[in-house]
Amino acid sequence: MLIKRMKRIIPVLPALPSVVGLFVFYILPSFAAAMYAFTADTYSRKFVGLGNIRYVLESGYFRIAIKNTLLFSVTSVPLTIVSALAIASLTVMFGMKMPLLRKLYFLPVMLPSAAAALAAENLITWLSPAASLMTIFLWKYTGINIIIILTAMSMIDGDTLDAASLDGASSWQKLIYIIIPGSAPSIAFASVLTLSYSLKIFRESYILWGSYPDSSVYMLQNYINNQFGKMNYGYVAACSLIFSVIIYPVIFFILKTEHRINNGEK
Repeated sequence: MLIKRMKRIIPVLPALPSVVGLFVFYILPSFAAAMYAFTADTYSRKFVGLGNIRYVLESGYFRIAIKNTLLFSVTSVPLTIVSALAIASLTVMFGMKMPLLRKLYFLPVMLPSAAAALAAENLITWLSPAASLMTIFLWKYTGINIIIILTAMSMIDGDTLDAASLDGASSWQKLIYIIIPGSAPSIAFASVLTLSYSLKIFRESYILWGSYPDSSVYMLQNYINNQFGKMNYGYVAACSLIFSVIIYPVIFFILKTEHRINNGEK
């Protein structure tokens, strides 16, 4: 009996540190933040109901920040994924050497945010702040998505491609009807990853323009950091809660779309 129980427990042990870390560093803080969103501060713990959420929603700075953040994500994520998909497709179609290209593609994402921002500092002189930030983002994160998509494309079953060639399918048709649909899970993963990157573009914005940048690049993280600096923890928690309600359905939609494409559903 004991041996049977040990056989059930042993396979789970390698995942235990990750599960504990997830619970301690993500799940518990998330519940704590949700609790702080309804309290006056972290000291008195006075319940204020929806007061913090109402204050944040009525804040002009929050409205600017949430608008800029959502607009940036809605614009930058599709641009980055489409650019990565196009370059990866060309790489596959023309049989370019992948090892060298992967190193070149991955180089920008390895740079620290400070180096990436300072390297593009000259853009500010002839581009608007929003356009400069978008250019930095595309340059830095397109490469990692190319690698993810290329890896998925290289794992497409060769027998399926050979059968399509025997049936007279061109390289373009194989790409459109076999390779890209077969890479849908990786494209969805790249989309979610890029979405998370787009929400962290604040780092480059902060390095270039500080806590109070031009209104066109005043991001949600600017608002959160400024409120945190003023020790308005209730507003910070309320802001995080509001944004979670907005962003989780978007992630669910991306993953649901990937699932439908992968299963051939309409």
